[in-house]
Amino acid sequence: MSECLASRDHHAIFVHTKSDGSGALYHVIGAIQKGMTFEDKPGRQPDISATFLKKTHLGWVTIDKYPYVESICRSVPPLKEQFEKQTRLFPREPLRHCQDWTDEAVEALSSSGILQPGRAPESQEPYDV
Repeated sequence: MSECLASRDHHAIFVHTKSDGSGALYHVIGAIQKGMTFEDKPGRQPDISATFLKKTHLGWVTIDKYPYVESICRSVPPLKEQFEKQTRLFPREPLRHCQDWTDEAVEALSSSGILQPGRAPESQEPYDV
């Protein structure tokens, strides 16, 4: 499992599931002005994208627990609408961005025991995150 950075530092969770480097992408899309929605979709190897900046290895997921990744990520609330034109709707709350959602999703995957830290033992057939 990896955290991927792209243009404007968009953060996402990428799970490498195929030998060609492709896998699944979990992230929120939209803008903080109008709110964001959760999206999961097949993803190609992030490193080959023109907007790719950096990938950080987060750990691994066993093949039998991989189906839970999507539901756990989906359970993390996406960012609500935070502005009406130039006015903050919730000025006492900190602004949240896709980076915050990604951090919360990684924490949810870790605390649920789905995301295992480090590299997988050779006895496992894992998916890298």
